[in-house]
Amino acid sequence: MPKQMVVCPHDTAKNKVNWIEFVSYLSEKLDRSLSYAHLDGFRDFQISALESHIAYANPIDALRLWKAGYQVVAGNDVLDSAIMVKLTDSQMDLTTLASVRNTYAHLVGLKLLIELNVNIFKIGYAFKDSWDSCVKAVLNGEVPAAILYKDYWDGLSNITKSRLEVIKEGKGKHSHYIMLKPNSYSKDELLNILINMPKDPKGAAIMQRIHIKEWIPKDDLLDLEEDLNKLGLLESVLQEY
Repeated sequence: MPKQMVVCPHDTAKNKVNWIEFVSYLSEKLDRSLSYAHLDGFRDFQISALESHIAYANPIDALRLWKAGYQVVAGNDVLDSAIMVKLTDSQMDLTTLASVRNTYAHLVGLKLLIELNVNIFKIGYAFKDSWDSCVKAVLNGEVPAAILYKDYWDGLSNITKSRLEVIKEGKGKHSHYIMLKPNSYSKDELLNILINMPKDPKGAAIMQRIHIKEWIPKDDLLDLEEDLNKLGLLESVLQEY
């Protein structure tokens, strides 16, 4: 029976072809039954992830999947970072920010706001379905600022970057995670494939193209759950799934 893997839209937005290769590699190493399902929007990803056998999910979506019974297989060496941007030469205005709801970048962005002594519960958020839409909202004057994934920002053209100014940058403590639906594949087998990818020339080449150096075994997301709980956001994150 065909099985499906979905990949966080944050990663496929600028690197779709190489993530398709990654899924194909896993399929070859498993039983050749795994197919890639492309999703452009975060909400579509969140819905489809619950119907998929394997998901590469940002930390917040991974937490929701874990709470829904999925197994955490592995994280990686790429810790998710976020930035806040505004129009170049515009006044600092953090009354309303564009962001993607309940993503880890949004969580890191909230921490950045707290560091700037901004009350995160007293400002407005214009939630979008993609980071592209967040950038467009700032460029079009819809909002004065936006929260973005750092590596998404790194992939923007120099022309777009020249119109925007980075307000603040911060690094989180979590990477994206490989999540496994129970009774679909063996967790041990999948983990073994992942951690041995750097030793396989084909696997190493794919990892280089998706900018990951190593996969790191992970059994639970209790540390992320605790972080959200300290911010008073855990309940709202889980309710919106």
